[in-house]
Amino acid sequence: MLLYCNRPKEARQSSTRLFCCKSNRGSKMLVTSFEEKLDPRVKRTRKLLTDAFEELVQEKSLHAITVQDIAERATVNRATFYAHFDDKYALMDHLVASSYRETVKNKLADACGFSHENLALLIEATCEFLSRYTSSCHPSDEKYRPLIETQIQAQIKGLLSRWLEEHTNENGPSNIDIEITSTVYSWAIFGAGMQWAQHSNGSTLEDYSADVVSLILDGAPVP
Repeated sequence: MLLYCNRPKEARQSSTRLFCCKSNRGSKMLVTSFEEKLDPRVKRTRKLLTDAFEELVQEKSLHAITVQDIAERATVNRATFYAHFDDKYALMDHLVASSYRETVKNKLADACGFSHENLALLIEATCEFLSRYTSSCHPSDEKYRPLIETQIQAQIKGLLSRWLEEHTNENGPSNIDIEITSTVYSWAIFGAGMQWAQHSNGSTLEDYSADVVSLILDGAPVP
């Protein structure tokens, strides 16, 4: 799968988001989005469009792909496309976000809440996703690269915010600023993921994620 990286400033942000909550059957990781609440017919149409887009980015650059190309490949008309997405960049955002959410969901299937173990699993999922991304990004689409940073960081931040909020609700008030903490942690996790994807040093992903967790939670050793 080819995932691309940024869209013009005039294109709007995707409304999808990732979060964790508790089910009535106990503490479980429920990775979901507004997409899961949509009518089945809407889901099917969106899948046709995303599948068509994935096929097209295997064949040519994002810049060369048009909405008409996507609609024809999906066997729908342009009006149907615009009923679901503002433009091809909105579709791209949707694909990036949903692909990342699926990676996280597979890694954290039965986990919920802020802990060393879950933080390590989130880091592993991010490393795996970014490794696939960096190996498949079309050279001519490097200018779109910033999207992956803002989109995935926002997804990580959203999940961490909810973990921290839930932790605070269960354990009482704390001095932790959830907004600052989730922002700093999310960029640290994203940066660690990019480092792993671009410069894997031969260690296992499990060892790498454990080292990153220690840096995030304990900080670097002071000389």
